[in-house]
Amino acid sequence: MNLKKVVLYGFKSFADKTTIPFEYNMTAIVGPNGSGKSNVADAIRWVLGEKSAKQLRGKNMQDVIFMGTAARKSLSFCEVELYFDNTNHIFPIEFDEVVISRRLDRSGNSEYFINKEKMRLKDITNLLHDTGVGTEGYTLIGQDKVKDIMSSKPEDRRIIFEDAAGVSKFKAQKAETVRKLERSSDNLSRCNDLINEIENRLGPLKKQAEDAMKHRELTTELKYNEVNYYIYRFENNKSLVDGIKDKLAAIILDLNNAEQSAQKAQDDYDMLTASIGTLDDKLADCNQRLTSLKVSAERASGTEQLHEQRILHYTDELKRLSDEKASLEKSMGEKAEALAASLAEKEQKTAELSRVSETLEEDTLKLQQILAKISADETSIEDSNRRMVSAAEELAAIKGNMSALVKEKELNEKLLESKNQNLLVKKNALDAEYTDLAINEANLKKTMDKGKALADEYNENVGEYNDKKHSLETLAEDLVKLSSRISSLETKHTLLVKMKEDYDGFGLAVKRLMQDAKSDLDLQRRVCGVVAEIIKAPVGMELAVETALGNAVQNVVTKNEEDAKHVISYLQNKRYGQITFLPMTSFKPRTLEPEFRSALSERGCYGIASDIVKYDSKFDGIVKGLLGKTVVVDNMDTAVRMAKNYRYGFKIVTMDGNQIATSGAIRGGSAKSEGGIFSKEKEIAEAKVSWDKAKKQYEQLIVMRADYERAMHKADDETARLKSEMEELKIAGGVLKEKIAKSKQNIDFMEEEVHLMASEIETLKKGVKETADKLGSVDKLEAEISSQKIMSGDLAEKSKAQTDLNKKERDELNSKVISLRVRIAELKTEIENAEADSFRLKREKDVLNEQILDDKAKMLSLESEVNAERLRAKTAVMSREDREQIETLSQYITELTDQKRNSQSELSRINSLRIQLGDTVKDLEVQRYKQEAALEKADSDIKYLEDHVWQEYSLTYQNALELKDENFDFEKANSNINKLKRAINQLGDVNQLAIRDYEENGKRYEELCAQRDDVQNAVDDLNKILKDLTDEMTTRFNDAFVKINENFKVTFKELFGGGNAELLLLDSTTGDPLDAGVDIKIQPPGKNTRTLSLFSGGEQSLTAIAILFAILKLKAMPFCLLDEVEAALDDSNVTLFAEYVKKLSKDTQFIVITHRKPTMELADSLYGVTMEEMGISKILSVKLADALLTAEEK
Repeated sequence: MNLKKVVLYGFKSFADKTTIPFEYNMTAIVGPNGSGKSNVADAIRWVLGEKSAKQLRGKNMQDVIFMGTAARKSLSFCEVELYFDNTNHIFPIEFDEVVISRRLDRSGNSEYFINKEKMRLKDITNLLHDTGVGTEGYTLIGQDKVKDIMSSKPEDRRIIFEDAAGVSKFKAQKAETVRKLERSSDNLSRCNDLINEIENRLGPLKKQAEDAMKHRELTTELKYNEVNYYIYRFENNKSLVDGIKDKLAAIILDLNNAEQSAQKAQDDYDMLTASIGTLDDKLADCNQRLTSLKVSAERASGTEQLHEQRILHYTDELKRLSDEKASLEKSMGEKAEALAASLAEKEQKTAELSRVSETLEEDTLKLQQILAKISADETSIEDSNRRMVSAAEELAAIKGNMSALVKEKELNEKLLESKNQNLLVKKNALDAEYTDLAINEANLKKTMDKGKALADEYNENVGEYNDKKHSLETLAEDLVKLSSRISSLETKHTLLVKMKEDYDGFGLAVKRLMQDAKSDLDLQRRVCGVVAEIIKAPVGMELAVETALGNAVQNVVTKNEEDAKHVISYLQNKRYGQITFLPMTSFKPRTLEPEFRSALSERGCYGIASDIVKYDSKFDGIVKGLLGKTVVVDNMDTAVRMAKNYRYGFKIVTMDGNQIATSGAIRGGSAKSEGGIFSKEKEIAEAKVSWDKAKKQYEQLIVMRADYERAMHKADDETARLKSEMEELKIAGGVLKEKIAKSKQNIDFMEEEVHLMASEIETLKKGVKETADKLGSVDKLEAEISSQKIMSGDLAEKSKAQTDLNKKERDELNSKVISLRVRIAELKTEIENAEADSFRLKREKDVLNEQILDDKAKMLSLESEVNAERLRAKTAVMSREDREQIETLSQYITELTDQKRNSQSELSRINSLRIQLGDTVKDLEVQRYKQEAALEKADSDIKYLEDHVWQEYSLTYQNALELKDENFDFEKANSNINKLKRAINQLGDVNQLAIRDYEENGKRYEELCAQRDDVQNAVDDLNKILKDLTDEMTTRFNDAFVKINENFKVTFKELFGGGNAELLLLDSTTGDPLDAGVDIKIQPPGKNTRTLSLFSGGEQSLTAIAILFAILKLKAMPFCLLDEVEAALDDSNVTLFAEYVKKLSKDTQFIVITHRKPTMELADSLYGVTMEEMGISKILSVKLADALLTAEEK
């Protein structure tokens, strides 16, 4: 193979279509600097697949398109074609001429072609593989190669020798293997991380699962106890109820007896009460008469004794008021201590009073009304008499205390004005507090509403975050699984391709021959391929076609008999064994006879096998010779039927691999489910599709993972923001709540103060009014005293009859509620006392002062009365008849009083009995209530147990009987149930899903461990591959280095005319032999051995060229382009260089870009590059050999 010509169009300075033919083994391209001669080298490099614009001396790839000149427009595309002679079939395709071309347009669209058929760069690379042609090898050698050898460090210089040894492709494989190893290691790390994560979870989950199992066991046992307890209680409830009813009947009997005794005591009590009432009436009558006599006697003549008694009474009252005043001052401190206890007692008594009052409210109301009437009647008489006496007394008091009343009135009016002003201030403050409360409550509501909205949003964000986190975890597991699957599919695809390339499944002789043909061009030219390669079976028919072919599937096809003969000789020499050859020139096609053609229309017939398969038309004779008389049918029934109908005139095969030969022999049975050799292509395609699909899924999952992570970060940030806002709102809400509570407290306190002040003001107003009334009532009192005497007698007679009726009604009502009335009275008294104490203690100083002032006023009034009585006693004169009548009435009153005292003693005894019997009745009623409650509890307990069993276990009594245990221990049931509940409570919150989660995580753990083992195996395999590649690289480099070193020694001597040279491998700084640098030691003739860098530039350049020639001798290449590599040599060395190139051109085609004369002189053909038009390169051809021949003829 050699390069026949290069055709350029629009490439750099070659604007016009330019053809450069290379008809000789050494062609020189010359031209002045800048003419564009190096663009020829760039064009060849570009077509061979160069992807770096920098290597083509441009910034981007579009720079190779003609840019235009002042006179010419730029072009929209460029194209370069390389024409190769392939008569020796160095390229593995069936063409004697191979054209490789490349086209590029301004949009950056680059296209490759082989023989005008559009191809991929990979196809170009595969075509050039092992031919020695390419951008990475030594097809193209420029000055940079020479400089690299001269100036590179020993470590960098190694790359030159690696390229020569063909190690570069192994380095790429090694780099890819390292990347795969890193990915697998990452996958292994992720697997281990997931396993560690699950291991960390398994511990707590195991504990949770154990707790859940324990909880389940305890719950089951609790159900057993509660259900059987319910059954036992349900079935034994009747006997329990009967016992309670018996006790209740006995209590009711005792209660009836006690109520009868209590009724009798009540009757006796009522009778004595009535008797005492009669005595009271008599006493009242006597006292009224006695009072009337005394008043009459006093008015008429007065009664000294009466006045003395009044004086004594007033004196005692004065003493009492004085003592009371001192007592008030002393008790103020004591009452303060009792205030707290009084308030607590008040609340307790008020609650009790409310309960009792609700029951007796109606009767009490009636009783109060009757008592009010009786009291009104009784007091109306007394009031009439008292008013008469009081009026007289008050008249005297007012007259004697006129100045004190005036002062009191003035004092009270000033105090009233002050308190009114304070009340107004308090009310304004209260209104302001109410306003603050409303504002704070409105703000609190807004804050709480906003907090609730934030909480909802927060929960939604947390839920979204957890969902994304779970999805991300699942996605991570899927990525690990998918990565493992990708590695597995890649390995499978690679293995299948390797098996196909290695002819796996073929006979040993076929396998060896086809492998040798890959590197042996002569064998390649003679061998067209194996039958299995030239025939493509349709999907699903692989087994039928392979059955039809039989052993012929491994037959080798050749062009002719001579080729078959040559290959057979090759097999014999190599001792590979025997192979069946099918020469295309002699192997005859076979077709189905016309009388059998009708079989093709039979039901179940698919057609002739040769028509079903696909193949190149040039193999028509081979395919028809093998399959032309074979018919494919659906099954054995069809095969047998057709074989009989057509007298076994052709071979029949079924889809499942059974066959009937023309001899009548039938072959069948169990067959491989796959198509054997024919299935390899199908498997490779399917494996590639699966691999690509898995990689696409992996990329999609990576994108999804990024989306999930972004969503998680977003949700996390939003959750943090919401949480911060919620905390701020919580603090603000707490502050508002404190303000509201404080406002309410202030309002309560201020309302109480306002209420007290209003009450005090009303009291003061009343006091002022009363004082004014007293001052203005002197005349009125004198008239009233006169009228009261007349009205007093009439009123006594009229009220007596009505009072008797009211007392009778009072007694009837009193008998019903007397006991409760006593308690209510006690409670009211206690409550009133507590309220009075609280009120008095709160007012403290003002109340005490008011009482002291009041006492002083009373004392002054009493002193005036005493003086008045003493004055009246001196002037009073009583008649003897009035004195006798008074003595008689006084004696009778004494007798009546003694009778009343005796009756009251008896009444006290009967009342004690009545109370005792009442207590007994109460006790019995309590017992009755307890039994009734027990009866009700028995029913409610059953109802509760029934509801509990239904709610907890969805069981009715009938359903529960299925769980009944006849040996159930009822006595220990409650204890067992409580113990079980405590045990369940001690477990706390139990994750019932933990059992399932533990099982699932355990399963996931096992799966991940299995995945980890698979990935670990893949890592081990990759480490082995890495080691094998490293060994192969080391071996190849070392072998090539030894050969290059030997060649270098020869080329150096030939170029330098003697001397010695050697290439040395230095010790690696990293310890890796593959990183060892290369040093160059030379000894030109007449000089000492030294390192290359110590010699002159010319010597260095010539040495570098010697090394390049040594590399070229390592493996013969079809052609080599040298781009001004001799530029740095002097004329003598250039001549040596040119002669050496000429010598090597016998085996290798050389294209030399130069402007050195010796090189031009030795070239077989000479092309000049010129720019007749500025910026446009053109080619001028001069065939130097022809010119020399012409000169000799002349």
